[in-house]
Amino acid sequence: MKRRSLAVATCLALIGWYGLARAEEPAAAQAAFDDGKRLVEEGRLERACAKFAESQRLDPAGGTLLHLADCYDRAEKTASAFHTYGAALAQARKDGRGDREQAAKDRLERLGPRMSLIRIDVPSTSRVPGLEVRRNNTLLSDRNYAVATPVDPGRYSIRAEAPGHHSWEKVLTIRAPGTVSVAVPLLKSMVQRRTNRAESLPQRVARPPDVVPTRHHDPFGTQRTLAVGAAAVGVVALGVGTYFGLQSMGKKSEADSECDGSRCRSQDGVDAREAAIGAGNWSTLGFAAGGVGVAVAATLWFTAPEASALSTAAQLSGSGARVRLEGRF
Repeated sequence: MKRRSLAVATCLALIGWYGLARAEEPAAAQAAFDDGKRLVEEGRLERACAKFAESQRLDPAGGTLLHLADCYDRAEKTASAFHTYGAALAQARKDGRGDREQAAKDRLERLGPRMSLIRIDVPSTSRVPGLEVRRNNTLLSDRNYAVATPVDPGRYSIRAEAPGHHSWEKVLTIRAPGTVSVAVPLLKSMVQRRTNRAESLPQRVARPPDVVPTRHHDPFGTQRTLAVGAAAVGVVALGVGTYFGLQSMGKKSEADSECDGSRCRSQDGVDAREAAIGAGNWSTLGFAAGGVGVAVAATLWFTAPEASALSTAAQLSGSGARVRLEGRF
Protein backbone atom coordinates (compact mmCIF):
# COMPACT_ATOMS: atom_id res chain seq x y z
CA MET A 1 0.00 0.00 0.00
CA LYS A 2 2.82 2.39 0.87
CA ARG A 3 4.59 1.60 -2.42
CA ARG A 4 1.42 2.36 -4.41
CA SER A 5 0.97 5.67 -2.60
CA LEU A 6 4.60 6.60 -3.28
CA ALA A 7 4.20 5.79 -7.00
CA VAL A 8 1.04 7.88 -7.27
CA ALA A 9 2.73 10.83 -5.53
CA THR A 10 5.73 10.59 -7.88
CA CYS A 11 3.48 10.60 -10.97
CA LEU A 12 1.53 13.60 -9.68
CA ALA A 13 4.80 15.46 -9.02
CA LEU A 14 6.07 14.74 -12.54
CA ILE A 15 2.76 15.86 -14.08
CA GLY A 16 2.89 19.06 -12.06
CA TRP A 17 6.50 19.74 -13.11
CA TYR A 18 5.69 19.12 -16.77
CA GLY A 19 2.67 21.43 -16.60
CA LEU A 20 4.76 24.15 -14.96
CA ALA A 21 7.47 23.77 -17.61
CA ARG A 22 4.90 23.95 -20.41
CA ALA A 23 3.41 27.05 -18.84
CA GLU A 24 6.80 28.74 -18.80
CA GLU A 25 7.55 28.03 -22.49
CA PRO A 26 5.29 30.80 -23.94
CA ALA A 27 6.94 33.37 -21.69
CA ALA A 28 10.42 32.23 -22.71
CA ALA A 29 9.34 32.22 -26.36
CA GLN A 30 8.06 35.79 -26.05
CA ALA A 31 11.31 36.90 -24.42
CA ALA A 32 13.36 35.32 -27.24
CA PHE A 33 11.05 36.92 -29.82
CA ASP A 34 11.51 40.38 -28.25
CA ASP A 35 15.30 39.86 -28.17
CA GLY A 36 15.21 38.93 -31.85
CA LYS A 37 13.39 42.13 -32.83
CA ARG A 38 15.84 44.22 -30.82
CA LEU A 39 18.85 42.52 -32.40
CA VAL A 40 17.44 43.12 -35.89
CA GLU A 41 17.19 46.82 -35.15
CA GLU A 42 20.82 46.74 -33.97
CA GLY A 43 21.91 45.00 -37.18
CA ARG A 44 23.09 41.85 -35.36
CA LEU A 45 21.29 39.53 -37.75
CA GLU A 46 22.98 36.22 -36.96
CA ARG A 47 22.03 36.38 -33.27
CA ALA A 48 18.60 37.76 -34.15
CA CYS A 49 17.82 34.79 -36.40
CA ALA A 50 18.94 32.40 -33.65
CA LYS A 51 16.54 34.11 -31.19
CA PHE A 52 13.58 33.89 -33.59
CA ALA A 53 14.38 30.20 -34.22
CA GLU A 54 14.47 29.56 -30.44
CA SER A 55 11.14 31.34 -30.01
CA GLN A 56 9.59 29.23 -32.78
CA ARG A 57 10.88 26.05 -31.16
CA LEU A 58 9.45 26.94 -27.75
CA ASP A 59 6.08 28.19 -28.98
CA PRO A 60 5.42 27.69 -32.75
CA ALA A 61 3.49 30.58 -34.32
CA GLY A 62 2.88 31.87 -37.82
CA GLY A 63 3.97 35.40 -36.97
CA THR A 64 7.29 34.14 -35.58
CA LEU A 65 7.88 32.20 -38.79
CA LEU A 66 7.45 35.39 -40.83
CA HIS A 67 9.91 37.27 -38.63
CA LEU A 68 12.42 34.39 -38.85
CA ALA A 69 12.13 34.27 -42.66
CA ASP A 70 12.56 38.05 -42.86
CA CYS A 71 15.69 37.78 -40.67
CA TYR A 72 17.19 35.15 -42.99
CA ASP A 73 16.26 37.37 -45.95
CA ARG A 74 18.09 40.37 -44.47
CA ALA A 75 21.14 38.20 -43.74
CA GLU A 76 21.27 37.09 -47.42
CA LYS A 77 20.59 33.48 -46.42
CA THR A 78 18.29 33.13 -49.41
CA ALA A 79 17.71 29.37 -49.24
CA SER A 80 16.85 29.48 -45.51
CA ALA A 81 14.52 32.42 -46.18
CA PHE A 82 12.90 30.56 -49.08
CA HIS A 83 12.09 27.47 -46.98
CA THR A 84 10.92 29.52 -43.97
CA TYR A 85 8.65 31.74 -46.09
CA GLY A 86 7.16 28.54 -47.50
CA ALA A 87 6.48 27.22 -43.99
CA ALA A 88 4.95 30.58 -42.99
CA LEU A 89 2.69 30.49 -46.07
CA ALA A 90 1.44 27.00 -45.19
CA GLN A 91 0.85 28.01 -41.55
CA ALA A 92 -1.03 31.15 -42.59
CA ARG A 93 -3.39 29.12 -44.78
CA LYS A 94 -3.93 26.68 -41.92
CA ASP A 95 -4.69 29.54 -39.51
CA GLY A 96 -6.92 31.36 -42.00
CA ARG A 97 -4.70 34.46 -41.87
CA GLY A 98 -5.03 35.98 -45.33
CA ASP A 99 -2.78 38.93 -44.44
CA ARG A 100 0.11 36.70 -43.48
CA GLU A 101 -0.49 34.47 -46.50
CA GLN A 102 -0.26 37.44 -48.86
CA ALA A 103 2.85 38.76 -47.09
CA ALA A 104 4.59 35.38 -47.48
CA LYS A 105 3.62 35.23 -51.19
CA ASP A 106 4.97 38.71 -51.84
CA ARG A 107 8.26 37.97 -50.10
CA LEU A 108 8.70 34.70 -52.02
CA GLU A 109 8.09 36.48 -55.30
CA ARG A 110 10.71 39.14 -54.54
CA LEU A 111 13.16 36.51 -53.30
CA GLY A 112 13.07 34.42 -56.51
CA PRO A 113 15.57 36.39 -58.65
CA ARG A 114 18.08 36.47 -55.78
CA MET A 115 18.21 32.70 -55.28
CA SER A 116 21.42 30.68 -55.58
CA LEU A 117 21.09 27.03 -56.61
CA ILE A 118 23.37 24.01 -57.06
CA ARG A 119 22.59 21.27 -59.60
CA ILE A 120 24.53 18.00 -59.29
CA ASP A 121 24.45 15.80 -62.40
CA VAL A 122 25.44 12.13 -62.12
CA PRO A 123 25.46 10.54 -65.61
CA SER A 124 24.53 6.88 -65.89
CA THR A 125 28.11 6.11 -66.92
CA SER A 126 29.34 7.47 -63.57
CA ARG A 127 26.95 5.46 -61.37
CA VAL A 128 29.27 2.67 -60.22
CA PRO A 129 27.98 0.20 -57.59
CA GLY A 130 27.84 1.69 -54.11
CA LEU A 131 28.23 5.28 -55.30
CA GLU A 132 27.52 7.93 -52.65
CA VAL A 133 27.39 11.66 -53.42
CA ARG A 134 27.47 14.23 -50.60
CA ARG A 135 27.05 17.99 -50.42
CA ASN A 136 28.81 19.28 -47.29
CA ASN A 137 28.58 15.80 -45.71
CA THR A 138 24.83 15.53 -46.50
CA LEU A 139 24.16 12.29 -48.38
CA LEU A 140 22.06 12.87 -51.51
CA SER A 141 19.60 10.33 -52.88
CA ASP A 142 19.40 9.66 -56.60
CA ARG A 143 16.16 11.69 -56.62
CA ASN A 144 18.27 14.78 -55.89
CA TYR A 145 20.45 14.26 -58.96
CA ALA A 146 19.98 16.81 -61.78
CA VAL A 147 17.70 18.91 -59.52
CA ALA A 148 18.58 22.57 -58.90
CA THR A 149 18.47 22.94 -55.10
CA PRO A 150 18.39 26.34 -53.32
CA VAL A 151 21.43 27.00 -51.11
CA ASP A 152 22.64 29.87 -48.96
CA PRO A 153 25.70 31.70 -50.31
CA GLY A 154 28.91 30.16 -49.02
CA ARG A 155 31.41 27.35 -49.57
CA TYR A 156 30.23 23.88 -50.58
CA SER A 157 32.07 20.59 -51.02
CA ILE A 158 30.70 18.08 -53.54
CA ARG A 159 32.22 14.64 -52.86
CA ALA A 160 31.65 11.27 -54.55
CA GLU A 161 32.98 7.93 -53.34
CA ALA A 162 32.38 4.23 -53.96
CA PRO A 163 33.95 0.98 -52.72
CA GLY A 164 37.07 0.06 -54.66
CA HIS A 165 37.35 3.49 -56.28
CA HIS A 166 39.29 6.68 -55.64
CA SER A 167 37.10 9.44 -54.22
CA TRP A 168 36.42 12.69 -56.12
CA GLU A 169 35.76 16.13 -54.68
CA LYS A 170 35.00 19.61 -56.02
CA VAL A 171 34.74 22.74 -53.87
CA LEU A 172 32.38 25.55 -54.91
CA THR A 173 32.11 29.09 -53.60
CA ILE A 174 28.58 30.43 -54.12
CA ARG A 175 28.37 34.22 -54.08
CA ALA A 176 25.99 35.38 -56.82
CA PRO A 177 22.40 34.44 -57.76
CA GLY A 178 21.93 31.79 -60.41
CA THR A 179 22.44 28.05 -60.90
CA VAL A 180 25.86 26.37 -60.68
CA SER A 181 26.01 22.91 -62.25
CA VAL A 182 28.48 20.17 -61.28
CA ALA A 183 28.93 16.87 -63.15
CA VAL A 184 30.28 13.89 -61.19
CA PRO A 185 32.84 12.01 -63.34
CA LEU A 186 33.44 8.28 -63.48
CA LEU A 187 35.54 7.38 -60.43
CA LYS A 188 38.92 5.77 -61.05
CA SER A 189 39.19 2.14 -59.96
CA MET A 190 41.74 1.14 -57.31
CA VAL A 191 42.24 -2.31 -58.90
CA GLN A 192 45.48 -2.42 -60.88
CA ARG A 193 45.33 -3.96 -64.31
CA ARG A 194 47.22 -7.25 -64.63
CA THR A 195 50.24 -7.03 -66.88
CA ASN A 196 50.80 -9.48 -69.67
CA ARG A 197 52.94 -12.41 -68.48
CA ALA A 198 55.17 -12.14 -71.52
CA GLU A 199 55.79 -8.46 -70.73
CA SER A 200 56.78 -9.29 -67.15
CA LEU A 201 59.47 -11.86 -68.11
CA PRO A 202 63.05 -10.56 -68.33
CA GLN A 203 64.33 -10.20 -71.87
CA ARG A 204 67.74 -11.51 -72.91
CA VAL A 205 69.95 -8.71 -74.17
CA ALA A 206 72.39 -9.52 -76.95
CA ARG A 207 76.00 -8.64 -76.13
CA PRO A 208 77.28 -5.88 -78.40
CA PRO A 209 80.71 -6.20 -79.97
CA ASP A 210 83.72 -4.71 -78.25
CA VAL A 211 84.42 -1.12 -79.17
CA VAL A 212 87.98 -0.22 -80.05
CA PRO A 213 89.49 3.12 -79.05
CA THR A 214 88.85 5.95 -81.48
CA ARG A 215 90.07 9.49 -81.73
CA HIS A 216 87.99 12.44 -82.86
CA HIS A 217 88.05 16.19 -82.67
CA ASP A 218 85.36 18.00 -80.64
CA PRO A 219 84.55 21.22 -82.58
CA PHE A 220 83.05 23.00 -79.55
CA GLY A 221 84.71 21.66 -76.47
CA THR A 222 83.00 20.56 -73.29
CA GLN A 223 82.28 24.06 -71.95
CA ARG A 224 80.76 25.32 -75.17
CA THR A 225 78.68 22.16 -75.47
CA LEU A 226 77.27 22.96 -72.04
CA ALA A 227 76.67 26.54 -73.23
CA VAL A 228 74.58 25.26 -76.17
CA GLY A 229 72.55 23.11 -73.78
CA ALA A 230 71.97 26.04 -71.39
CA ALA A 231 70.88 28.24 -74.29
CA ALA A 232 68.39 25.61 -75.45
CA VAL A 233 66.92 25.38 -71.96
CA GLY A 234 66.71 29.18 -71.76
CA VAL A 235 64.89 29.44 -75.11
CA VAL A 236 62.39 26.75 -74.09
CA ALA A 237 61.76 28.52 -70.76
CA LEU A 238 61.18 31.83 -72.56
CA GLY A 239 58.71 30.09 -74.84
CA VAL A 240 56.87 28.69 -71.82
CA GLY A 241 56.79 32.16 -70.23
CA THR A 242 55.37 33.65 -73.43
CA TYR A 243 52.67 30.95 -73.69
CA PHE A 244 51.47 31.38 -70.10
CA GLY A 245 51.66 35.16 -70.45
CA LEU A 246 49.20 35.02 -73.35
CA GLN A 247 47.00 32.61 -71.38
CA SER A 248 47.00 34.97 -68.39
CA MET A 249 45.94 37.95 -70.52
CA GLY A 250 43.13 35.95 -72.09
CA LYS A 251 41.81 34.71 -68.74
CA LYS A 252 42.06 38.23 -67.28
CA SER A 253 39.84 39.53 -70.08
CA GLU A 254 37.27 36.82 -69.29
CA ALA A 255 37.43 37.63 -65.57
CA ASP A 256 37.02 41.40 -66.21
CA SER A 257 33.81 40.73 -68.15
CA GLU A 258 32.36 38.71 -65.24
CA CYS A 259 33.72 40.57 -62.22
CA ASP A 260 33.48 44.05 -60.76
CA GLY A 261 36.61 44.52 -58.70
CA SER A 262 36.81 41.69 -56.17
CA ARG A 263 33.17 40.60 -56.61
CA CYS A 264 32.28 38.22 -59.42
CA ARG A 265 28.81 37.66 -60.80
CA SER A 266 29.32 33.97 -61.57
CA GLN A 267 31.52 30.99 -60.81
CA ASP A 268 32.98 31.29 -64.32
CA GLY A 269 34.34 34.71 -63.37
CA VAL A 270 35.94 33.35 -60.20
CA ASP A 271 37.52 30.45 -62.12
CA ALA A 272 38.79 32.79 -64.87
CA ARG A 273 40.37 35.16 -62.34
CA GLU A 274 42.11 32.30 -60.51
CA ALA A 275 43.31 30.85 -63.85
CA ALA A 276 44.69 34.27 -64.87
CA ILE A 277 46.67 34.54 -61.61
CA GLY A 278 48.05 31.00 -61.95
CA ALA A 279 49.07 31.50 -65.60
CA GLY A 280 50.72 34.82 -64.70
CA ASN A 281 52.80 33.12 -62.00
CA TRP A 282 53.96 30.42 -64.45
CA SER A 283 54.77 33.12 -67.04
CA THR A 284 56.94 34.96 -64.54
CA LEU A 285 58.80 31.75 -63.64
CA GLY A 286 59.30 30.94 -67.31
CA PHE A 287 60.81 34.31 -68.17
CA ALA A 288 63.02 34.23 -65.06
CA ALA A 289 64.34 30.73 -65.88
CA GLY A 290 64.80 31.68 -69.52
CA GLY A 291 66.84 34.76 -68.62
CA VAL A 292 69.06 32.73 -66.30
CA GLY A 293 69.57 30.05 -68.97
CA VAL A 294 70.59 32.56 -71.65
CA ALA A 295 72.93 34.38 -69.25
CA VAL A 296 74.63 31.12 -68.21
CA ALA A 297 74.95 30.08 -71.87
CA ALA A 298 76.61 33.38 -72.81
CA THR A 299 79.06 33.15 -69.91
CA LEU A 300 80.06 29.56 -70.72
CA TRP A 301 80.47 30.27 -74.44
CA PHE A 302 82.61 33.39 -74.24
CA THR A 303 84.85 32.11 -71.45
CA ALA A 304 85.47 28.66 -72.99
CA PRO A 305 89.07 27.69 -74.01
CA GLU A 306 89.82 26.26 -77.43
CA ALA A 307 88.90 22.59 -77.68
CA SER A 308 91.38 19.88 -78.55
CA ALA A 309 91.26 16.32 -79.72
CA LEU A 310 89.51 13.84 -77.54
CA SER A 311 90.08 10.13 -77.27
CA THR A 312 87.39 7.71 -76.16
CA ALA A 313 87.47 3.99 -75.67
CA ALA A 314 84.92 1.45 -74.55
CA GLN A 315 85.51 -2.11 -73.50
CA LEU A 316 83.17 -4.89 -72.46
CA SER A 317 84.19 -7.61 -70.07
CA GLY A 318 82.46 -10.33 -68.15
CA SER A 319 82.04 -8.03 -65.16
CA GLY A 320 80.53 -5.13 -67.09
CA ALA A 321 81.44 -2.23 -69.33
CA ARG A 322 84.16 0.40 -69.01
CA VAL A 323 84.46 3.72 -70.82
CA ARG A 324 87.63 5.90 -70.94
CA LEU A 325 87.73 9.55 -72.02
CA GLU A 326 91.02 11.34 -72.64
CA GLY A 327 91.78 14.84 -73.92
CA ARG A 328 93.52 18.18 -73.40
CA PHE A 329 91.66 21.29 -72.06
